[in-house]
Amino acid sequence: MPSKLLPSWLADRVAHRPLLARALDNIAWLLLDKVLKAALGFAMAVWLARHLGPAEFGTYSFVLALVAMFSGLASLGLPSIAVRELVRDPGARDEILGTVAMLMLGGSVIAVLLLLGAAGWVRADDAAVRAAVAVVAGTLVFQSTAVVRCWFESRVASRHVVVAEAAAMALGAGIKAALILGDAPLETFFWAVLAESALLAALLLWTYARREGGWARWRASAARASSLLRHSWPIVVSAVVLMVQARIDQLMLA
Repeated sequence: MPSKLLPSWLADRVAHRPLLARALDNIAWLLLDKVLKAALGFAMAVWLARHLGPAEFGTYSFVLALVAMFSGLASLGLPSIAVRELVRDPGARDEILGTVAMLMLGGSVIAVLLLLGAAGWVRADDAAVRAAVAVVAGTLVFQSTAVVRCWFESRVASRHVVVAEAAAMALGAGIKAALILGDAPLETFFWAVLAESALLAALLLWTYARREGGWARWRASAARASSLLRHSWPIVVSAVVLMVQARIDQLMLA
């Protein structure tokens, strides 16, 4: 069925081609996701910068940039590989999702340990920043629930994930807005970032359980893990390099 997000003239033209209609529907939802994230993210960043001031907003940006630099390592480059494997063999869904979730959880633990070590080295004399990094590092652990996105992307049904992410983003923005209006100190905003990540993880798992009947059937396979890692390691290197390139200016300014 053509998407309601599409213009009526386009929906009518693809109504007799269900595969094309699904693809366009998926693209429309993904574009909506990008627009919502950009608009709300920009608005909250401006408001937060005005509330915190240059020094504290610089610290906030530094902590988020440092954590983001380790996000590629936490994911192990697996999401794109997982989507490919799910398209090729949807019958192995539970094994693929379970294995990817296990690997990403393990990668996030390693990334958190390295992140805490890096924070201790970069800001050895600033206990407040190290504590903030430790709080926001929890977002890397929740990142393993991104396997849910992989499944819906492989089914060309990203709208379910977009709705969950939009809900988590709106709730997170509401929390930050309440903190700004309440003149909350800097450290509370780091907890807000962690809370938004936890909300997103919960909503993704709930969405999968509601649509697919639960994630308790996921199982990990050593053979599958070995195969996935053989294909994903170049993506890990690329992701880490690109993230460092994107965030290094914020670290240097801090």
